[in-house]
Parts: sequence; C-alpha cells; structure tokens
Amino acid sequence: MKHIPRIAQGERRQAFMLLVAAALGQGAMLVVSALAVREAIGVARTGGQIIPFGAFATLAGAGVGLAVLRYAERVLAERVAQNYVSELREMLFLRFSKAPALWLAQRRAGALSLRFVGDLTAIRNWVGVGLARTISASTMLPIAFVVLCAIDLRLGFGAGVPVALTLAIILRLGPPLREAQAEARKRRARLAATMSERLQQATALRRSGRMSIEKRALRAQSAEIIATAMKSARLSAAIRAMPDAASGIAGAVTLLICFQYEVPIGETVAALLTLSMIVRPMRHIADIRDRRSTWLVASEKLEKALNTPQIKRLGRQLRDPRDGRAALMVRGLPLADTCIDLKLSRGAIRLLTPEDSAKSSLLLMLAGGLEEPEAGYFRVLGRHPAELAPQALLYLGGASPTLRGSLRRDVLLGTGRTLDDEKIISVLETLGLRPLLNRIGGLNGRIDEGRRNLSAAEQRGVLLARGLLAQPKLALIDADEIGLGPNDISMLISHFRDIGSAALIATSMGGGSLADEVAITLEQTVPASTVQKTKTHNDTEKERKPHEQTDSSCTSR
Repeated sequence: MKHIPRIAQGERRQAFMLLVAAALGQGAMLVVSALAVREAIGVARTGGQIIPFGAFATLAGAGVGLAVLRYAERVLAERVAQNYVSELREMLFLRFSKAPALWLAQRRAGALSLRFVGDLTAIRNWVGVGLARTISASTMLPIAFVVLCAIDLRLGFGAGVPVALTLAIILRLGPPLREAQAEARKRRARLAATMSERLQQATALRRSGRMSIEKRALRAQSAEIIATAMKSARLSAAIRAMPDAASGIAGAVTLLICFQYEVPIGETVAALLTLSMIVRPMRHIADIRDRRSTWLVASEKLEKALNTPQIKRLGRQLRDPRDGRAALMVRGLPLADTCIDLKLSRGAIRLLTPEDSAKSSLLLMLAGGLEEPEAGYFRVLGRHPAELAPQALLYLGGASPTLRGSLRRDVLLGTGRTLDDEKIISVLETLGLRPLLNRIGGLNGRIDEGRRNLSAAEQRGVLLARGLLAQPKLALIDADEIGLGPNDISMLISHFRDIGSAALIATSMGGGSLADEVAITLEQTVPASTVQKTKTHNDTEKERKPHEQTDSSCTSR
C-alpha cells in the first residue's frame, strides 16, 4: 500500500529541526521576560533611586527576539509546507499517470482535480500553520507553567486547573468536528464535481429546458452543504472560544491566590505577564484542533488516491528472447470472448478487421494505457510498453493525449520529435488544414481543452498529421475511433512503409484497395509466411510449440 510521505524527512528534516529550535527560543524569551519584569517591579517596590535599565533592556530585547523567532517560525513552516505539498503533487500525478486509462475515464474530472486543490490546500494549511503552532504551543505551555510554579507553586496549580480542563474539552470535541468536516467536505466535493460537468454545457442545458430541474437540484445540494457546514462551524467556534474563557478564569484564580496569600507585587505582575503569554498558545491549540481535523480528512482521501489501480509490469517468467526480433508478440491474451494470438514482424503493416476481437482494447493495452489481464503474454518491440522510449511507439486512438496550448504542441504531442515549422505547416496544408491555420493564427494559435474549438474533421486532421510527422518503430492506429477514412489510412501506410515502421491498424474498412495496399507492403517488407490473419486461441492451439503454450485459463475460452 502506498502511503503519503512523512513530513520531517529528506531536505525538510533540517527545516523541521529549526522549527523546534524557534519554538524553544520563544519559550526562552518568555522566561527572560518574566524575570525582567520581576526584577523591575522589585526595584520599584524597594523605592530605589537607580532606574533598572538592564531589566528594561532585557524586556525590550526579549520582545524583539520573540518577534524575530515568530517570523522565522512562520517562514520556515511555509517552506516545509510548500516542499511537502510539491512532493505530494508530483506523487499524485505520477500515480494517476500509471493508472489504467479506463479507470481514469470512469472518474469525474472535478473529483480528481480536487485532490490537487482542496486536499493539498488542507494539507498545506496544516503543515504550514497547524504543525508549527503545535510545536510552539507544546513548548510554550509547559515552560509557562514551569515559570508560574517557580514564582509560586500555588499559582501554577491554580492556573493549571482551568487550562487543563479547557484542553480536555477541546480534545473531546475533536472527533465530532472531524466527522462534521468530513461530511461537509464530501458534499462540497460532490457539488464541485457536478458543477464542473454542467458549467461546460450550461447553454445547452438551458436550451434543453432543464434549468428548473438543475436549479432545484442545486438548491437541494446547497441546503445539505449549509446544514453540514453549520454543524462544523458551531463545533469549530466553540473550540476557538474556549481559550478566552480559560484565560479569564485562570487570571481571576491567579489574582485571588495572590491577594489571599499576599504574593509580592513583583511576582504577581510576572505571573500575570506569563498568563497573558499562555493565551496565545491556547488559541493556537484550538486552531490546531480545527486544522488537524481537516488534515486527517484530506490525508485519508490522498491515501486512497495514492492507491489507485496501477498497470502491472509484465513478469519475467514468460520472457522469450526471440520476441525481441518482432515488433509485436502476443500469446494467449484474454480479451472480450477470446484469446488473442498475434505476431507482427518489424517493418510489417497489417489491419485488424471487424472479425478481430476487442481491437480498441488491444491497441490501448499494447500502448501501455490499459491494465493487462493476469493470463496471457505480450511484448512490444521486445519490451513492456512502459519501458519504451517515447519516440519508439506511436498510439493514435481515443486515448491519444491532448493539452490546451499551441497547435504546434498538439501536432507533435506523443511523437518525441521537434521539427521546423515549415515541415509541420507543409503536412498540415497537405491534409487541407490551411483554413485551420488561418483561423487560429498559425502554429502558435491556441487549441482549447479537449480541442473544443476544432471541428471533428479538424481533430481528425490533427491526429493524422501527428502520425505523418512521427517516425516510430511501431505505430498503433485505432482508425475507426478517430474517424480515419481509407485515404487517410493509405497515407499512413505509405508513410510507415517509407520509414520502415511496423504498424497495426484497427479499421472496419479492411477490404478492397486498402487490403491490397497492405498486402503489397507486407510482400516488400517481410516474408509471405508472416502475412496471416489474427487467430483465436482455439485456431492456433495445434500450431503452437510447447514453449508457446499459455495459461490454462485461456484454454477454456
């Protein structure tokens, strides 16, 4: 199981140690301030004519030192938080990049994006503020009570009782607060995911007559959020208000003890000063409880996100050195209702026709975008797809990557190449995309997210241009999925033949001149014995050699 990393590890360890030192320094400033006040009041009580400049200077220096240490604490904590969140952000992105494409497609985009926004913000707030305040409060409170006990043991006991009771109540309210925050967060996340889906279609929804339905649903979700948010707010407000009550009670008890037992005025003032410094860490503890509850809820979601399904790497037990000489080697791979057996020699081009099984899933799996079944075996250029260099394998299909940005980047995305603009423009003009270039302002023109500003024909042309600009060792083309016609496929076949690339093309247009062109290509690049149709497991069972037998789970299919 993948866990979120520890906070105080790696390069953060040193900054974390400095945070502890800053907290201890603040405690030392508290002690120095109390001693300076007691000295100054003691001199005043004796009626001495000498002004205690040393005590005044010490008190002023302690105040400046306290300010510097609090500044350093905040800066160091933010540095640790930003570094930690950056590591988590990278971990999340890498985990999602290794998840099966089908799993990602089944998730709501708004819900996934919240992992990078809401959850990481909660974690940054805890590490950058809550954790620093935890260290500071856990240092300042014990030191403050040590100072009180040093002044007079009765003062330490009298002030400690209301403070301890308050801390106990704050701790007791922690679990209910966490539950309320978790429920509120879940409802907010659900609303965010729902609205992210609908905002892109708001105009179409209005034209479809659904506005009254959508408004009712939005009001209902908003009412649920308000109810859970108010419960969380009441608990949070109660926790944050308690330190003020505790400080007032502790102050009254301290004064009562001082009057009753005739504590000297110097010690009384020093005790009150110490109590005033307890208020701040007490408020921090209330804030810590709130932030920690949010942190725990967010960290649970991140733990779950970090344990998303991952595409498994192929084991070593089925390796065959001869597979490295083929562009593709597939044996006994269970897909749909059959087991696929396929061998594609390097430089060969072949079609997957409607009679072949699960074409899109097969291509996506060979491209490394789909989790492989437990049974079966395949090799792409002698390796697992994840081990191939980007320029070695080209996949064009429904899961082809696209990013908001320039047309230049979209055309070259996934090719692993950097080309001159003249070459790119020449290919685009050959495909009849000069109107697109003029409309968006050339190769620097912006392509919107999901290519929403392109027509279906322009989207097909961009992917076709990507194929014609790439020089892979193997191309996997899901022609039907991206709308390629016979002429488009013929252009790709000619391109791959010229550069000596192998290609596996899934299309429902496998007959006629297109099949003849593939046959001609095969005759020119590989022996005629390799020109064969994809067979199922049952068709090839007798033809296999003993070392090519696959898992018995395929035999029953």
